[in-house]
Amino acid sequence: MTKMTTSEMVENEIHRISDIYEETKNDLINKTDNILLRNKKSISNIKNTSATFFDKYDQALYSMKRRFDNINETFINYEKSTIQPVQAKEARLHYIESQIKEQEKSIASEHDFFKDLIRRLLIALEQSVFISGSD
Repeated sequence: MTKMTTSEMVENEIHRISDIYEETKNDLINKTDNILLRNKKSISNIKNTSATFFDKYDQALYSMKRRFDNINETFINYEKSTIQPVQAKEARLHYIESQIKEQEKSIASEHDFFKDLIRRLLIALEQSVFISGSD
């Protein structure tokens, strides 16, 4: 064996460290690529799962909206067939009651008028009888 000089030893050590560096670098690149690939697959799975979930959620919301619209339409039909006729009947009844009250007031005022007229007539007759009786 030959004696190695210091510069040869340093060159060998540099070469060995260079090899270790390259090997470590390549290993890290491969591991990073593998992690990125797994992350891309996981992200793709998450995207697919999310898309499926939100599609089902949208379908459920549309289904609920249709059911709500049907219930609302049923209520409107119920209101038209029951509540509105009752309100119309109540309105007619109120109109008739107010007409009757107006007629009662009119009859009462006419009654008071005729009562006052007859009272005046009787007073006039009494005065005329009194005046003619004193002659």
